[in-house]
This record gives sequence, C-alpha cells and structure tokens, in this order.
Amino acid sequence: MRCFALAVLLMGMSGVTVASTLVAAVAEKDYPPFYFFDSEAGQWRGISVEVCERVARELGYTLEYRRYPFSRLLQHVGDGRVDIACTLFNTSTRSPGVTFTSIPHAFETVSVFRRAGGESLDSSDINWLRQFQLGGIRAYYYGEALEDDSAFKKLRVSDEEQLIKVLLGGRVDYALGNKPAIELHAERLGVRNQIEFMEPPVFRGPIYIAISRRREDAHKLAADFTRAVQRFRETDEYAYLLQTYGFEPLQY
Repeated sequence: MRCFALAVLLMGMSGVTVASTLVAAVAEKDYPPFYFFDSEAGQWRGISVEVCERVARELGYTLEYRRYPFSRLLQHVGDGRVDIACTLFNTSTRSPGVTFTSIPHAFETVSVFRRAGGESLDSSDINWLRQFQLGGIRAYYYGEALEDDSAFKKLRVSDEEQLIKVLLGGRVDYALGNKPAIELHAERLGVRNQIEFMEPPVFRGPIYIAISRRREDAHKLAADFTRAVQRFRETDEYAYLLQTYGFEPLQY
C-alpha cells in the first residue's frame, strides 16, 4: 500500500495524470453505426463510442463499458449505477435522470420495415401506420409523433432480434428501427432476405452524450464533454469518423 501511494505521489509530482474511470452503459445488443464490439480487434467501434473515447481521454478519463437491456440502461444511468451513456436522444422523459451535452455528435434515423414482398407504400406520411400494429423496442424513442400510443399501437420488445422475430412471426404488421442495426441482427439470424425497409425514414434527430445526474459533478462533466465534443468536431479525425460510418457533416 505504501508503495502504491508513493507511486501515485511521484506520478503527480512528475506531471503525469492518473485517469479516472467512468462507467459507460451500452445496450445488450450491438447497435451500429453507433456502437458495436469488434471481436477481431477486441475493442468497441462506432461513431458514438469513438467520439466518447476520444473526448473522455482528452479530459483525463477512461471508459469501462457495461451492457444492459436498453430499458435497464436508462434506469442505471438515471439512478447513478453507471456514469455515462454515449448515444441518446434528448427527451423530456430522460432529462430528469441525465444531463446532456449541449451539442450532438451525430444524427440518427428511424425507419419502418416489414416482411418482404408487401405492396409498395410511401413512408413520407406516417398517418397510414395508425391502422396497423407496430413493433418497437422498450424505452426506445421514435420521434414525437410516433410516441403517441393513443394514435399508434405498438408492441414493445426487449431488443432488435426479438423485434425481427415478432415481425416475421406475424405478431406485428410493421416495425420501427435503426436500419444498420436491424440489418446486422437480421443477418445474424439468417433472415435478411425476409425483411425490407421503406423510404424515407420516419424520423431523424440528433444524439448526445448523457451524464447521470446522480453524480455531484454532473453539470460540470456535461459542460466539459460539450466543449471537448465541440473541439473534436473541428478535427480531421472526426470528419474521418463521419465518413467511415456513413454520416453527413453536422449543420450545428
């Protein structure tokens, strides 16, 4: 113990910063292009985790990832069991538990998908969906209009794989999801040719880094991350990440 304390003291005297650890929550299932675990490289990939890693490192933090079903992820960020979530829509139901960075680092789209081979329909007007049973994932946000459960009937399940299964099993008529994530899990289930996506997407919105309000330094940490994200967005490295993961440059 004395040796450890001495080592910490010497590092402080030498100007070396000892990184603090933030526990970062990610969903149980991979969610490209925002986060997914690259088993070959042994590390996390995706626009959100790579932005998070980069700005956390600049601020002197390391990230320790823990996976949860998405609804539990929100609970744990809200109750302080985890410190940070690297990719969330900023909504009124989430803001009591977390404080968000003031600027986003990417935009996410929500698409309608269905069993392959149906009649051609245009998803630019979502009102036609009111007559059908929709599938969604528990605690996901699909845009203000589609959050009206009195207008849109939704069956909520725990993850993308279950969502694909209830669609193909006929329990819902259409489903809502992030296209790259749904495609990945459909491929893993061996059913990619059994589903098809409709155009255009039904929702597009900015995503942010979220800090648990249970932390005493939550507001300071959110402000620090905001400034770091703003600086990072001006770099070639960020532009490369946008290009790598198929995102357009942000307008604000």
